[in-house]
Parts: sequence; structure tokens; C-alpha cells
Amino acid sequence: MISAIIVATIPKILKSRRIIPRSFLVQKVAYLEEPVQIKPPLNRTLVRMYVKKTKRIVLVGLPILQMDMPAYCRNLQRFAEENNWQLICNLEATPEVFKYIRMLSCDGVIARIISDQMRREARRNSVPIVNCSAWIDNSGVPTVRTDNEAVGRLSAEYLLKKGFLRLGAVQMHGGWFNKARTDAFLQCFRGREVTKIVMHSRSLNQADLKRFKQWIAAIEPPFACFLSDQNNAQILINTCLSIGLRVPQDVAFLAGSGRLDDKTYPFKPSLSHIDLDLSKVVLTAAEKLDRLMNRKAGVSKMTEITPKGIVAMESTDIIPVEDPIIASVVEYLCANYSCDLNLKEYINNINIPRRTFDRRFRMEVGMSPREFIVLKRCKKAILLLKAKPRLSFTQIVKTCGFVDLRQMRHLIKKHCGLVIKTSVNRRVQKK
Repeated sequence: MISAIIVATIPKILKSRRIIPRSFLVQKVAYLEEPVQIKPPLNRTLVRMYVKKTKRIVLVGLPILQMDMPAYCRNLQRFAEENNWQLICNLEATPEVFKYIRMLSCDGVIARIISDQMRREARRNSVPIVNCSAWIDNSGVPTVRTDNEAVGRLSAEYLLKKGFLRLGAVQMHGGWFNKARTDAFLQCFRGREVTKIVMHSRSLNQADLKRFKQWIAAIEPPFACFLSDQNNAQILINTCLSIGLRVPQDVAFLAGSGRLDDKTYPFKPSLSHIDLDLSKVVLTAAEKLDRLMNRKAGVSKMTEITPKGIVAMESTDIIPVEDPIIASVVEYLCANYSCDLNLKEYINNINIPRRTFDRRFRMEVGMSPREFIVLKRCKKAILLLKAKPRLSFTQIVKTCGFVDLRQMRHLIKKHCGLVIKTSVNRRVQKK
């Protein structure tokens, strides 16, 4: 019989024979048929072995084991591979799953806690649990979530910078984050008239749609509408179109959440939204769970992640103009910016002196008509350069109305501050 005090056995699978410091606990002892004799140290410290254990992790409400998983879940999967985690299952976000987790042999849980019943059941579990949802304000366990008040403030700043004078907010039905975003949005407009409507059903029943029609029809366009969540945004957009309001010419929509890789909601027009940086939320939750499982000190109860910023799409691609004559000109330029326009002839048909027109246009838009056309072409070219599948540069130049590729590079650098020379050369070399 081998004495555990004098003799330690080292498995053949270990590549190194390092002696574990005294501060380590005994995790696992493996015995071989031919043990290796190690003399005890002079200070009579016991020689202990430490075998790195694979941690078994349960996910609740995260679609990581699906074929078409979002990008933030793929990042979590890579984190699991790098840190010797085994994602054993993904369970539906219900209170009953935490009763099932008690019977599983797992080391930690990353969950989306979305109800008070789930919170109570989660607190009864002995394994470490980290919540990555903002559905309820207090989840009862360590939480990593988006800074939802920052979402509301960022949305208000963006719409004010766009120049909208009339704004409104739609608080979607659902979790606590909807109220937090809407309240933060409205607080940025103290002293100004900003209307608000609250949806009372998750799926937007007929009563909600009727109230929304009456609410938005009473507001004079151009008008900007903040949606606390992207869910049912397409239904609201279609409702505006059904009563004769154009998007974004009459009503611009900005959602408090959204993902470019989300194929579940193919919005038409494409929906401007806040990038919540969900990858950082999920990875921070994984890091916090790893610290809890290793019993490290200093793990905070609440961590809020600042959103990345605005993802501007077609639903806010408009400059709000109060002057009806200038508004019609802006609409015409937006529809025909890629063509070879004869501005002088078009302005003469309006029956306004050229100097008066230029002054009123610059007062409303902030730039000259020629600068407006060039900026529209540059923004369209940048979107096409980022699009997948990507068009050829000849097609982009022709679609946006540039003379040639050289002019497109020069104007994008001048008006947008972006240099596409390196990326262009790189793509040409690959072809």
C-alpha cells in the first residue's frame, strides 16, 4: 500500500512534473501500477497532485446548441473551448429547469432569468449561477446585462442630432428593460413635449394597434419614434404605411435593440437600432462564472455593459425639414442622387430666386444642395462596400453616380473621413 504522505503518483498523461504549491487543495489523486517515488521536501510539506477538471456548464435560454446560432453565442462557445468547459445542455427559460439542474452533475449555470419564479428557484440552487438578462431588475444572482439607461440616452442624442423637433416613444410590453430604456429616453427631453404610448400585449392585439394609429396620426410629420425593443417593429411600420405615413420620410423609427446577423426579423425598410454588444455581455458573464467556480474574491453582484452605438439603417435615413418647399427638394434629391442632375434647371422650376433657395436650403439641411448629393452618394457607397455579397467596384461607382473609382475614393475621404485605398488594393490583389 502506498502512503499518501510519502509517495505521490503521477499519471503518465501529464506532460510536466511540477510540484503544486501548498495553497492548492487536493483535487484528484491518480494511482498507477508503477508509481514514481518522490522524496518528501525538507519542510515536510505534503506533495499533492492537481489535475485540471473539465467544468460542466448548463445554459438556460441561450441558443448556443442550435445550428443557426447568433454571433455572441459562437463567441461563448470559443470561450468554453479555451477554458476547458463542457456545455452539456441548453434548457428552456422556465422555473422548472432549475429543479432539474439540482439533479444534474454540473459546475455552473449561465441563464436568462426572466421571471420572479425563476429568480426564486435559481436562489435555491447550490451551484454558481450568472444571469445575463435584463428582463427583471433584481435577478437574485450575479448579473451581467446591458446598460439600458445608456440605450435610452444614446437614442435621444442621435435623434436630436438628426434634427427632429417632434419625437415620441413606444414602450413595448415585456421585461423591465423596456421601461428603463423608455424612461431614460424621456428624461433627455425635460421641458419639451415628447409623447409616449405603452403597449399592453406582447403580440400587439387589435386594441394596441388601434391606440397606436390614433396616437401617431395626431402627430405632425416629420416625426421620430423610439421603440424600446425591436419585437413587433415591422407590425408598427406596416401600420404607419396603412394610414398613409411614409417611412422614413414622415416617420423615422429607431429601436433600442437589434442585430445585423438576425435573420428572424427581415425589416423593410431596414431598422436602425442600438448595438447592445451582446458578445461582450455573454463573455463577461462567462468570465464572472469562471471566477465564481474558482471561488475567487471580488466578484461584483451587478455588471452593466455600455452599448456600442447606433447602427444607422434605412428607417432613419432622412433629414427632417420643416419648410415644405425644401422638404420636396430634399425628397427629390434623395430619390435621384445617383443620376446626373441639372440642379439649375430644377431650381428654376420652383420659381424661387437661386440665392433665396440656397439660403433656405442651407438653413434647413445645414449644407448646400451639391454637398447634400455628394454626401448621399458617399454614404450609399460605404453601405455597398460593407454589404454581403459585395458588388464589384465598377458596379458601386455606377450605382452611386460617381464618375470613376478615383473620384469615389477622393470624395469618401473628404466628406466621411474614410480611406478605402488600402482595402480596395487588397481586394483587387485577391481577385
